[in-house]
Amino acid sequence: MPTTVARPDVAASVATPAGTVTEHRGRVMGTDLHLVAVGTPRAGRDAVARALARLDLLEARWSRFRPTSELSRAAAAAGSWVDVSEDTVRLVAAGLTAHARTGGRCDPTGGAAIAAAGYDRDLDERRRLGPAARRPARPFPGPDGVELDVRARRLRLARGTVLDAGAVGKGLAADLVVEELLGVGETARPATGSYATDVVDGLDGLCVNVGGDLRAAGRPPYGDDAWGVDVVLPADAAGVPGATRWSLREGAVATSSSLRRVWDTDAGPAHHVLDPRTGAPAVDPPALVSVHAGAAWWAEASATALMLLDAPARAAWVATADVAAIVIGSDGERTEYGPVAGRLA
Repeated sequence: MPTTVARPDVAASVATPAGTVTEHRGRVMGTDLHLVAVGTPRAGRDAVARALARLDLLEARWSRFRPTSELSRAAAAAGSWVDVSEDTVRLVAAGLTAHARTGGRCDPTGGAAIAAAGYDRDLDERRRLGPAARRPARPFPGPDGVELDVRARRLRLARGTVLDAGAVGKGLAADLVVEELLGVGETARPATGSYATDVVDGLDGLCVNVGGDLRAAGRPPYGDDAWGVDVVLPADAAGVPGATRWSLREGAVATSSSLRRVWDTDAGPAHHVLDPRTGAPAVDPPALVSVHAGAAWWAEASATALMLLDAPARAAWVATADVAAIVIGSDGERTEYGPVAGRLA
């Protein structure tokens, strides 16, 4: 996992000047999970338990590997309206917004394309089974095949359109959990207009990191002034400049690496960064992109966009996106975009 909360050597619950810090590591949504809660010991335990339950529910609603998920049911019922949850309304709305704001580079309609590229099941299982059969690539169908009725909480997909929660889902999941359990932010406010009631008493700060897409808010651990988020490259990226620490008083970091989520196919290695214009893995993307933003879903979408933009276009796009970014090319060259210096520890 390329992104970790600083001081990851602390385990379980530890008393600090900022209050008790409770940590949990595990797996969710096919990737690594790291939770850090600051508050009373009971609040820390409650926050971890509620976060795990919430993330499991989101995975059940959004996974393209589960035929019973809301996204899978909508794809199977192509052409018909399918009732969905508030969570899925938010996911689809965020994905469509990401498509519009990134010029189509972050596109939530790539579910069929990434399956055709061989990522057709949980990645750990995919690797255990050996090389995948890689089918011909086709461009993503795009948002024209997606109809979302926000008020009635319904979704209708055109035939051939399969939504992939991986576009913004890990980041949105982190946003939802942090904002609901602390009672802050827009994702804690359902369409009915009232805030969610799952706020944890005695919880002062929380960071949720889902596979390198993380959101932090509230009091940082260890008496620090801000949350420290270390970004490091995978171990197989020898020779490429390594650790950077973002400083978050409140906000999000998303980190994407073309060296991390990879698998073998009968046509050679493949990675998860697909170009929506072709439906195939992008040619020579950066080794790593790390983005600092206000919300994790937008940081995640921005990281995807920067993976696909060429170097001359990145600075102009970042200037309009309200993010800061670090890009490390496949040759190891590091470039900063936006107000990076003011956001580093």
